[in-house]
Amino acid sequence: MTVERYLRNDLIPLQRKDTVSFALGLMDESKFVHLPVLDGDIFLGILSEEVLGKVVDEEQSLEAARLVPAPVFIGRERGLFEALRIFAESGISLLPVLGAEGLYEGYLSLSDMGQALAQLTNADQSGGVVVLEVPSVDYSLAEIVQIAESNGLAVLSVLTRPVHDSTRIEVCLKLNRIDLARMLQTLARYEYTVVAATYDDPHDLRLNDRYESLMRYLDF
Repeated sequence: MTVERYLRNDLIPLQRKDTVSFALGLMDESKFVHLPVLDGDIFLGILSEEVLGKVVDEEQSLEAARLVPAPVFIGRERGLFEALRIFAESGISLLPVLGAEGLYEGYLSLSDMGQALAQLTNADQSGGVVVLEVPSVDYSLAEIVQIAESNGLAVLSVLTRPVHDSTRIEVCLKLNRIDLARMLQTLARYEYTVVAATYDDPHDLRLNDRYESLMRYLDF
């Protein structure tokens, strides 16, 4: 899945001859705190509202103010996860997309990437969620999937991340149904540590509460 699918062209990029005041006004209008800067069709980089706000004379051009755009971009043939990595590492609000010749073709928005990630991980589908904590050396996705399937469930998506200051990893499973009681019992027999879960069992609200607290903490 390439980023080309999510390419947007509804924003006029800045030109290096534009004034700082024009750039700030465009940011206010577009609700982006970063904008691409071009020289004709040639991509120069992106400028942030923070950098522009430090210019004393806002009637200066971007070029005259000697602002140096950051060279943050992605090629239109690159994958979605690469775009998500750049967003996470750079803290940008939009990501310019360049074509094969290195020319500006449009941008990706952070909100669109959030929706894309939700679709990719089936977060927008109904179903239960189980979060496990597993020693890295013992992690076996095949075994976890087999446990789910033996209880009549299908794993729709799997997300993993390392546990801070630990040799363990956290495994978040999205499942196709919310009746997870049998699967949780099986996981317990296999000595899996269930950190949190959300499922349909009004007699056990503890794990649901822990799941909701965890998701708020992760801002998921």
